[in-house]
Amino acid sequence: MTEETTGLLSSYEIVGRDSRFEWHHLQSDQPETLRWLENRDFHPSVIEALTVLTTRPRAASLAGGTLLVVRGVNHNAGADPEDMISLRIWFREGTVISTRRHGRPLSSVVEVQREIESGEMPDSVGDLLVRLLDHLGRRIEDLIEDIDTHVDALENADDMRIAERRSAVIDWRRQTVAVRRFIAPQRDALAAFAMLPSGLSQEQVYSIQQIGERMFRFVEELDYARERALVLQEQLINELAEEQNKRIYVLSLVAAIFLPLSFLTGVFGMNVAGLPGTQNSSAFLWVCLGMAATAALSTVFFWWRRWL
Repeated sequence: MTEETTGLLSSYEIVGRDSRFEWHHLQSDQPETLRWLENRDFHPSVIEALTVLTTRPRAASLAGGTLLVVRGVNHNAGADPEDMISLRIWFREGTVISTRRHGRPLSSVVEVQREIESGEMPDSVGDLLVRLLDHLGRRIEDLIEDIDTHVDALENADDMRIAERRSAVIDWRRQTVAVRRFIAPQRDALAAFAMLPSGLSQEQVYSIQQIGERMFRFVEELDYARERALVLQEQLINELAEEQNKRIYVLSLVAAIFLPLSFLTGVFGMNVAGLPGTQNSSAFLWVCLGMAATAALSTVFFWWRRWL
C-alpha cells in the first residue's frame, strides 16, 4: 500500500524486553486515516488531535492516554528546513499512534523505522518515544549548527559585495526566526510532557527532560545567531552608507573645483560685443592657463582646509 491509496503508512508489532505494543504511523490529512481510527473505536478527541490540519507543539493527557505534538526538520527535496514537519503522537499502554501530513515524511521517524526493521527493537513505549525525540533533537541541532556556520561565513565574507551579504543575512535571519517559532513552544511541550502521568519510567522521563534542556539551549543559540545576524546587518548598512558618502564626497569636491572653471567658461563663452581677447590670438592660451591656475589654487585650498 502507498501514500496515495491508504492512510496507514506503517504498522509494527514490537516485542521488547519490558512490554509488547503496536505502533501505527498514519497520514493525518487522508480520509482513510479518519476511517481507520473510527473503525478501531478511538475517542473522538484523539481522532481530532491526530488529524487536525494545523498544530503547534504541546503535550496533554487525553482520553486515557497521552498526546504529544512536536516538530521536526524538513529534509525533503526542494523544501526549506525551517518549514518544520508536525509529528502528532498519542499513546497508551500497548498502543502508539503517530501521524504526519501527506507527502511530508520525517527523517527522524524513518530512521527509527529502519532501526526496528533491522532488529533494534525498543524495549517499551517510553523507549520508542525517547528514540523519536532524540532523533528529532539531533536533526534540530544539525540545523542550528548549519545556521551558526553560515552566520560565521557571512561575518568573514569580505570578498562578497555588501548588497549580496545583506541579502544573505536577511535570508538567515528569516530562517532563524522561523525555526525559533517552533522550537520555543517545543521546549515547553517537552517540559510539560515530562510532568504528565504517562506511565514512563523515571529513566525515560529523565531522558525526555534532557532532550527538553537541549531545546532550551537551541533557543538560546537561535537567539544568539539572530542577534549576530542583526548586528552584521547593521554593520553592512553602515558600510554601504559610508561607501555612498565617500562617493558623494568625491563628486562634491570635483564639482567644487570645477565650479569656478564653469563660471569662466560661461563668461568667455558669451557671444556679445566687447568680450576681451576676441581679437588676440593668445587669449585662448591665457584663459586656459587662468583656468588651470584656478583649479590648482582650489585644490591647494581644499588641502589646506583638510577637505581632501
